[in-house]
Amino acid sequence: MKNLHRIATALALSATVAASATVADGYVKADRSQLRVSENVSRASMKQMVVSRPKAAPTAYYTRPAGALFNGFSKNLGLLQNYVMLAPAYADATWHNASTDYNTVAWTFDGVTTTETDLVTNLPYSWHTMPILNVKNDDGSASYSFPDTQNVQFGGTFTYNDGTADVSAGLGNWRVNKKYTSWGFGRDAYADWTWTMLFGLNYNETWVVQKVGNFFEKPVRPYFFSEMWVNCVTDCSADTEFVMELFHVDDKGKVAAKPFAIGRCAGSDVLSFDVSGGMTEDTTYEIIPFSFSKIVDGEEVPVSHLVIDDAMMAFISGFDDPAKVPYYDTFSQYEPNDDGECNSYLIFDITTATGGKDSYFMPTSYITNGKPLNLSNCFNMDATFPWLVGGDDAFAAPVEGGSTTMQLNSYFGATQLTVEAAEWIDVEITDGAGENTVNLVVTAEPLPEGTTSRQCEVRITAPAVEKTIAVTQGESGIEGVSASCTAKVAMCDGDISVTLPAADQVTILDAAGRTVTHATLTEGRNVIPASHLAGGLYLLRFATHGTAKIVK
Repeated sequence: MKNLHRIATALALSATVAASATVADGYVKADRSQLRVSENVSRASMKQMVVSRPKAAPTAYYTRPAGALFNGFSKNLGLLQNYVMLAPAYADATWHNASTDYNTVAWTFDGVTTTETDLVTNLPYSWHTMPILNVKNDDGSASYSFPDTQNVQFGGTFTYNDGTADVSAGLGNWRVNKKYTSWGFGRDAYADWTWTMLFGLNYNETWVVQKVGNFFEKPVRPYFFSEMWVNCVTDCSADTEFVMELFHVDDKGKVAAKPFAIGRCAGSDVLSFDVSGGMTEDTTYEIIPFSFSKIVDGEEVPVSHLVIDDAMMAFISGFDDPAKVPYYDTFSQYEPNDDGECNSYLIFDITTATGGKDSYFMPTSYITNGKPLNLSNCFNMDATFPWLVGGDDAFAAPVEGGSTTMQLNSYFGATQLTVEAAEWIDVEITDGAGENTVNLVVTAEPLPEGTTSRQCEVRITAPAVEKTIAVTQGESGIEGVSASCTAKVAMCDGDISVTLPAADQVTILDAAGRTVTHATLTEGRNVIPASHLAGGLYLLRFATHGTAKIVK
């Protein structure tokens, strides 16, 4: 456990607050009334200057696919020795090129070189070495791959054997190769002094940290987890209650007013590990584990897992009573994220000299210590990126009744899948002969006399996955699906991605055959906005490339 430090004192002596952010309206944004400026800075002396930029060799850098996670600590404080990224399987995952001063691009991945600006992968459950990005200009070249990262796994989860049993490796957006440190947030005299020095020195204010948060971005494909645990150093009584609140965050960065889930952990359930004999000042580290309840009509309803398909903010609190928690240190990265990504947030209570009190919500990037503190906190989950793909999305049942058989590629076994269908439909699911496969038989009864047509959807679900099959019988508006469609169609971040060998026109229809929209598409990759469409089966009828099916 190297590089564990109490850094608050050093921060207090050298840091200034660049700005604070109010949480009153639920947005993460600066409150300029709280601006602090170091006394040795004379704003009057600052002048705008126009400087010609010298020629420079390029800098290579790329960011991970949205929502991809890294391995961290397990609940027994174990740590995988290799640094692994987990990304979703069977989904368009974009590795964004964030290089500077380049003219040409070359990505090397799986032995193949491409020259697209961004690398887009869509792979089944598998392990791969990380992509390598090479960029050039007239003055030189540069390359980049995630430091210390040996592999990226698409789909599934991480487990390892600790010598006695298989355990879940923690997953989060903090990076092991950045090492880790701790911040003191308790209500003892040391913590009060530290944070008052940091934020309230010479301003007659007392700043006390109430909550520590970590932001998780929206994933390309949903994941689920059963537990979350926080690495820390703490002294707490058995009757302490630590609380973890989870909030949805919308696409504009607005945090929901109320949590969608909450977890509680008594001090008696905090896990403590003796690490004496190491090179750090502390001899024990703690892990605070949380299982969760959903908030339903104001009530806490325990659940076995949570599905995450939106951005999320997680806050831990409960260290504000010095009688129960004399001291609390939470773990975070020691080095900042390279691309300015900041996932670490704090909520403060501020008491002024006149007795007024307010609450402020701010990212740690607003604290300066010679460099921005663009960190991620050590919040770990037993997260899983599941999948359920393959087979047909539509079944035109004969009028006299009949069946269709298909094979699905599934993270879950047959007994773990749930089926919803109309009474005239029978669905049988069995485990397939191949790994991660299930066999599916959908059978429709004969069409009743006097009925010209009917339709329904078969929904097959498990945590964070869904397969929908549109079943029609008799007259239907969705006939004519082409088995030889030459367009590549996929869902990407809620929109429809279409890749064509040549330009074409497309008409999109819903499962009932109603026209939803028309679009003119160019050669190559196109994105058709679809976030406003309801979930279900859609048909894409191209003028020259056939007809494809997709489920949103």
